[in-house]
Parts: sequence; structure tokens; C-alpha cells
Amino acid sequence: MLEELGLGPEEERVYRALVGRPGAVPGELAAGTPVRRTAELLAGLAERGLVTRVADGDTVRYTVVDPGLALMAELLGRHDRLRLAERAVAELAAQHESAGRGTGFAELVETVEGRAEIARRFGQLQLGARHSIDTFITADNRVVHHSENATEPVALERGVTMRAVIDAHFLRQPNGAASVELAVAQGAEIRVAASVPMKLLVTDRNVALVPVGAGHSETLLVHGALARLALALFESVWQRARPYRQPGDGLDPLDTRLLHLMLAGLTDEAVGRQLDLSTRSVQRRIRTLMDRAGVSTRAQLGWHARHRDWA
Repeated sequence: MLEELGLGPEEERVYRALVGRPGAVPGELAAGTPVRRTAELLAGLAERGLVTRVADGDTVRYTVVDPGLALMAELLGRHDRLRLAERAVAELAAQHESAGRGTGFAELVETVEGRAEIARRFGQLQLGARHSIDTFITADNRVVHHSENATEPVALERGVTMRAVIDAHFLRQPNGAASVELAVAQGAEIRVAASVPMKLLVTDRNVALVPVGAGHSETLLVHGALARLALALFESVWQRARPYRQPGDGLDPLDTRLLHLMLAGLTDEAVGRQLDLSTRSVQRRIRTLMDRAGVSTRAQLGWHARHRDWA
């Protein structure tokens, strides 16, 4: 946990042990680490001002400096360095954008080839987003599988606004519904469409990844006006898509998930696989929901769910 402050695993272990045992000697903190190595770690911590050394005759004892002072000073120093780095990156980005104004088509479009390079650019765009991420998610995500998308939660944690329109067929994939619900819980806005026109990622409304061809090995990275055209396409689909809501109106969360999958066109058997229920249990829950809504057909239940904010 303290790696972000520059402490390695060994240093952190010794430091934490010393917090609970002030005035200790290296041998009392070793816990499987050679005493000499523990002494070296303590000496390094002392040089950084995180612990103090006090001579007790021929013995040297160590005590942690108040972490609220020592570690906070280290943390604030890193924050200052990060702010300077962020400012430098912003200046470089502005310089890059300025240099690109008035250039030709070739300067607005970059071809990204190979799945590994596409996946790398995908991650860079999500991690580098400052304000927003807008994306289409299709059922065919062979380049960056939803279970491998580690950059999305990082962006959401930083406060980036994320909107996604998912193809209804995506919900039929193993753990598809679970991944959508996790994204919603993390703060993403999700809508479902019967189909989306293509894969798409737009960040900060000014940069977009747009696939070309059908081989999943070539993508265009576009900037400026071309990216805003991609964003306009996203907005048109977003407006028509159905919101994927969290449980509401007193519904059991499992029933809300069931309704989302049913409205996406999944069969009872497919819904059961997603929710780890038997087909009979799915049918029984649907029958109960129909009774509660006062309807006699699934089509009527779907209308009720959409218009009463059940799903």
C-alpha cells in the first residue's frame, strides 16, 4: 500500500512492524529477514527521515517519526511533482493540438495496426481521458475482452464521466450482465440498444478509435472534427437506447437483472445461465412479475417494465 510513496515491500514490512514497537532494535523486527538486512532497511528509512536512530550504549534503537508528518510530507511532495508533470503534459497536448490546426487529412488520422497495438492505444485513451469516455460495446470484443479491461475502473475512479451503449447481444455472453452491473456500480452510465453500428471509443469529445474493415486488426485513431463526427454518431444512438437501470421500485435486484436480460431478447435458458438459475425458476419469477404488473403476456410485461422504470 505504501509503494506509491516509494517504499518497497521489505521496507514497508519493517516500517509497519516498527510502528507498533517503538524503540526496537533490528533483531526484534527481523521476522524471518536476516538481521543485517533489517538493519540496512532501517538505515535507509532513517536517511529518508521516516525513522529516528537513538544510541543506547552500544545498541542503536529505532522509532518511527510521526507518520502524519513524515509520510504526509512525502505524499505532498509527490502531489506537487505530479501537478508539475500534469501541467507539462497539458502544455505538450496544447502544443500538439495547435500544431495540428490547419493541417491536412493525414495529420488528423493515424492508422493503428495489430491487435496488441490497438489494445495498447485503447488503454492509453482510457487512462489519459480527462473528462469523458463515450463508447459502443459490441458482442464481438476480441481485441480487448471486457474481463481484461483494467483501465476502465481506473478512469471511473478518477471521476471521468463514462457513457456506454451496449449491444443487446453482449448480455448473452458469459458474465456479460455481471460486467455491465459492475460498471454501473462503479459510476458508468449504461444504455442498451438492439444493435450498435460498430465498435467505438471517444475520449474528451476530441479523440476517437474507429475500427475499419472486418479483421479486428486495423483501427483509425482520429482527432478534431473527425472525432466529433464519431461523437455525433454516438449521441444519436445514445438518445434512442434504453437505460440500464439499477434495481428500483421495490423490485428484488435479481428480478431487475432478469428483466434487463429478458428485454434484451435472451431466452429463458440463456437468462438462467447468466443468473445461475434453473429455467423453471426464471419462468416462475417472470410469472410472478406478470401478476404483480397485472398483465397476461410477456410483451405487456416488457411495456410495463420500460414505462414504470422497472428496468
